[in-house]
Amino acid sequence: MNNKTEKVYQHFVPKFYLRLFSTNRNSVGAYIFNDERYVKNASLDSVGGVDYLYGEDGQIEDWFSEFEGLWNNTIKKIIQTNSLEIDKEDYASLLFFIFLSDARSKTTADINNKFINELAILTNNVDPQNSKIKYSQKIVEYEVPNYYPITSAESVIPILLDLKLVLLINNTSSEFITSDCFVCKYNQFLLDKKHIFGYGYGTIGFQCFIPISPNHCLLLYDPSIYELKTINNTFTINDNKEIYKLNKLFYYNSDKYLFFNNEYDKNRLDILLKNNDRLKIDDNTILKSDDNQYMLRLPNRCIKKNFNISFIKTKKQANRIIIETHQSAPIRPIAEKLDDSEYETPKDILNQIEGKKFFVQKKD
Repeated sequence: MNNKTEKVYQHFVPKFYLRLFSTNRNSVGAYIFNDERYVKNASLDSVGGVDYLYGEDGQIEDWFSEFEGLWNNTIKKIIQTNSLEIDKEDYASLLFFIFLSDARSKTTADINNKFINELAILTNNVDPQNSKIKYSQKIVEYEVPNYYPITSAESVIPILLDLKLVLLINNTSSEFITSDCFVCKYNQFLLDKKHIFGYGYGTIGFQCFIPISPNHCLLLYDPSIYELKTINNTFTINDNKEIYKLNKLFYYNSDKYLFFNNEYDKNRLDILLKNNDRLKIDDNTILKSDDNQYMLRLPNRCIKKNFNISFIKTKKQANRIIIETHQSAPIRPIAEKLDDSEYETPKDILNQIEGKKFFVQKKD
């Protein structure tokens, strides 16, 4: 029998990441939605986590800690040098950090638990002899709801290899905020095309924003669709309005927390919070046809609101692409390759960083 870990409160927002927004290394500014409460100095030990989110044995939590020092060093180097001059291992590590930060989040856990619970209810109710159970009831959930998204990282990360990585440098009087869902998946191309279906990491036009300090934000984007005039893979933002749009995006993508510098102007925060506009989890997990047939789908948490970020331009040839609004969007060639059984993942890039394997092995 496995013993319980002493790490009861398990962070889905890493403490090292929160510290990047802190002025004193011990606390961070926070807004807590459940209490509608602004906290100037929220302890890093008490925010961005849940008791036993990754299980009571502590194995996954310990596994995260093996990488967090490496991620911290890589991101600090980027911030301190205002550049993306990093080697191949640091680049692979950064991609791993981005995907895992999304996979390990509390919202991902909630979506997976919601799906497995509704599957159990539907399966039970198919038998007419069983009593009907309401979908609002909780009858089953995963012990570690993020386990499968986390362990899929090795196979999913190659989808990111064709995306261009850029460092956005904030050169304004405003500051970036962040949240408990700080990996912001976005697709301005599909939104401009009025495409209402979801999208994922492999979709054409994919973008991803990851704020890493009050003055820095990472951007991954599909270079076949967008163009951005950069200098050594950096782009400096001088317009406060663009920072406001990005902060609105980060706010919209949040779940239970916003985070910011301890000295962040509360008046600016109040302006962001004014419309109480945030992304909602898609409730359409179970779809029923007219002939009483059921289809289950795992909701894809993605932003479908256009924030009109103006410094990223869509290429003229991309604008000529026809997207059927009633169908799933096309996927990029690299995602098509990954669907090919003969395609081999470039494991020399992804499997090993400083001797540590990119997968979780649960002990019996």
